[in-house]
Amino acid sequence: MHDHRSVAYDFDTVVTDVDDTPSPPAISRTTTDGALTMQVHQNAEWHRRTPDLATTACGEPIHSQFSALRREELSGDLCRECFTPYERSKAAEKAKSERHGT
Repeated sequence: MHDHRSVAYDFDTVVTDVDDTPSPPAISRTTTDGALTMQVHQNAEWHRRTPDLATTACGEPIHSQFSALRREELSGDLCRECFTPYERSKAAEKAKSERHGT
């Protein structure tokens, strides 16, 4: 079989320089004005997640491996401590309109 490489130019070792300085921190993919509010589904309710990702706004520890996440949304069963009465009423209105198809 014919080899297209010439024996005179065949290298055994390639040496490259690698920069050892640490890279700058990665910039988040989403740019928002404030912190992105995430919600976590735990104990059959949606809770607001704290910035440290360890607890909910009402103080429950988060088991992130087993809990679903979503961006801020007012739907479903909302925690009475993490959400205001107004937010819970908006979620109830949305659920009612979805049931009636309007």
